[in-house]
Amino acid sequence: MEKLISRIKEDVNGKISSILSEAKQAEQEILDEAKKKAASETKKILERARKKAEQEKQRIIAEARLKAKKEKAALIDRLLEQCIASVLKDLNKIRKYKNYAKVLNKLTKQAIAEMPAHSICVLVSEEDKDKLKLKAPKGKKLSVRVCKIGPGTIVEAADKSVRISNDFAEIIKENKQAIKRELMRKLYEK
Repeated sequence: MEKLISRIKEDVNGKISSILSEAKQAEQEILDEAKKKAASETKKILERARKKAEQEKQRIIAEARLKAKKEKAALIDRLLEQCIASVLKDLNKIRKYKNYAKVLNKLTKQAIAEMPAHSICVLVSEEDKDKLKLKAPKGKKLSVRVCKIGPGTIVEAADKSVRISNDFAEIIKENKQAIKRELMRKLYEK
């Protein structure tokens, strides 16, 4: 009987050993699988984090570029405003150019020709009155009146119903945006 008990113990110990061995092998397989899965998840998490970081970097760069463009545009606009203000301040210097009288007469004659009224008044500055060489077109009455304006003239109907301004300062102010666009175009051409 002792042999039988001993043999049963051996069989039981063998089975226990076999079960423990299988359990250790299963445990190792589970651990290996868990490590692979963890490594795979870590890789996925790192890839998502890298992509998110790259997107954030691109967003920050785009915002910085946009801000820089806005600041550059604002600076250029301020400089152009200063340039135009300087031109307006020094506009009286235009009178010293030899073509000034020719341009003044041409613009004034053109305005007189376009004026629908029969009785026309030309407003001119004291400095420019001697530069004007005008005669009334056929069927129209023309008068010249000295007033306080800058370079240029103002042609108006005697009843003041129609007015054509060739006051250079007014022309510059009215066309300031177009002037700024042209200056910008010239600036970026180079």
